[in-house]
Amino acid sequence: MLTSRLFVQTTPAVLKTETSRPPMSINQEFVNMTITKTGSDFLSISSEAAKLFIDQSRAFEEANLKKITQLTKEWAQQGKAAAMNYAADKAHEGNQLARIERGITVASLTKQKLAPEVPASTIQYMPHSVDRVRIHVERGDLQVIAPDSKLHIEMNANSLDLRIPKWEVKTQVVQKPAISFTFEKHV
Repeated sequence: MLTSRLFVQTTPAVLKTETSRPPMSINQEFVNMTITKTGSDFLSISSEAAKLFIDQSRAFEEANLKKITQLTKEWAQQGKAAAMNYAADKAHEGNQLARIERGITVASLTKQKLAPEVPASTIQYMPHSVDRVRIHVERGDLQVIAPDSKLHIEMNANSLDLRIPKWEVKTQVVQKPAISFTFEKHV
């Protein structure tokens, strides 16, 4: 019987690669910028203060905090009224003493005179009402005057220098590929 065989033998290729990546560079000079302004830099500010008027004279009068001239005038009126009341009381007593002849006794007159008066008290608030204090406000004024000025900004960009060199790849064959066939016959 006849047999045969086929043998295949391969040798792979071996490659050597070298790469070079040079650095890239970007350069740009500073931007040229100019700013120009027209007009004044000053603000004009004027103000007038608000005015507040508070009239508490009626409230002070109710609390008996009055001017000395007004107090002396009132005291003089009270003194005059007290003198008139005293004269009226003495005239009334004279009339009562005249009645003694008609049967009124001195004891009943003294009892009337020495009878204690019933004290009276009241509660009041100071000031008695809100309208006793008058408040008046005059508005103030604030003016700010800003000058009419203009700002001009100009920018000039310089050109951009961009350098990107090519990358290089070098390839070398260190070992060539090979293939060989061997054929054997057997009898």
